[in-house]
Amino acid sequence: SLYKPHNGSNGLAVMILPPTGGVNILDRGYANELCSQGVTAAIVSSWAHQDETSLDFEMHNNGALRALAAARHVVEFLDASDYESIGILGTSIGAVAGTLVLGFEPRVTAAALIAGGANFTDIITTSDESGAANLRKARMKKYGYRDIEAYSQAVKKNVWVEPANFITSSMNIKSLIISADNDSTVLSEYQLELVSLLQTDNHIHRSGNHLQVIKDSFCYNRNHITDFFMKALGGENEIAQ
Repeated sequence: SLYKPHNGSNGLAVMILPPTGGVNILDRGYANELCSQGVTAAIVSSWAHQDETSLDFEMHNNGALRALAAARHVVEFLDASDYESIGILGTSIGAVAGTLVLGFEPRVTAAALIAGGANFTDIITTSDESGAANLRKARMKKYGYRDIEAYSQAVKKNVWVEPANFITSSMNIKSLIISADNDSTVLSEYQLELVSLLQTDNHIHRSGNHLQVIKDSFCYNRNHITDFFMKALGGENEIAQ
């Protein structure tokens, strides 16, 4: 879904990757907020086999690669449409996927990530999100994992797509990270590791659980996010000129 400013684009574009459950009113709100500043927003609504669920651990590798491919198709479209600077805004699993995109897509030069984390395999193992929890329970029963440590080892052995492994300090990625201090869906420690991984100077640590911080980020920080993209993508310089 492409949101284009009524008064014309300033040459900047931000790709939006939604959380689990798909596009919601917050994603559309971010798109409208960006448009108000002349930034085009492209919401990645869906892709083929997005909702695949399987006891086979390979589903996580497949899902991550499909998300990456979808995002790179959107970047290709934006680049071919003469957008000079491209950023990415991801929430929850969208932030995890966004981190993976940063490792493979040099045309994305700035990222705002909300309640995401650097440790994909650990998130799979520990998350209380209903889909992850149900898969964990079913796998432990079928394959006879006696405790969470055994399950964790199985995840790490079989899931090789780890976004953190593809980020290097030489990339010099501009980032804004909003983290939650009481999160059991993406544990807070993994969110703080993402801050360290990206060496971000723009870090907002909010009080609350996963859902509360996602809501509060929109209510109280959407202007910060828009201002970040304007600065990181060069929009403010263009206005000054």
